[in-house]
Amino acid sequence: MDTSGSDIVKEVLSVQEEVDGNTKYGWKRPEAVASKVAEELGELCEALKKGDSKQLEAEVGDILFSVLNLARYCGVDPVRALREAKSRFERRVAIARELAAREHRRLEELSAAELDRLWEEAKLRLRNT
Repeated sequence: MDTSGSDIVKEVLSVQEEVDGNTKYGWKRPEAVASKVAEELGELCEALKKGDSKQLEAEVGDILFSVLNLARYCGVDPVRALREAKSRFERRVAIARELAAREHRRLEELSAAELDRLWEEAKLRLRNT
């Protein structure tokens, strides 16, 4: 995997591979790792309810760590996947801005429901290209 975009990603993947190789902690299937991601997300939601900033930071870190592990188990290059997600996001925003401009509006003026409508339209347009 190409992780040149981030030293910490490279470090995390290396630690995960080392632990998997030297212990019985390794997961058997990607679905098990996905379950761990879901568990970590639940813990983040609990931390949000408490409003504890230190716990929030720890839980966000745990989620990121778990998602990197999931990418590794799925054979997905996390740096490449993140770059592609950023690119898709930027294209969707550009399309949503264009759609809002056709309505003589700016994204900042739209309600959450209106933004959702434009966002879904932008996603649909990108899928069809």
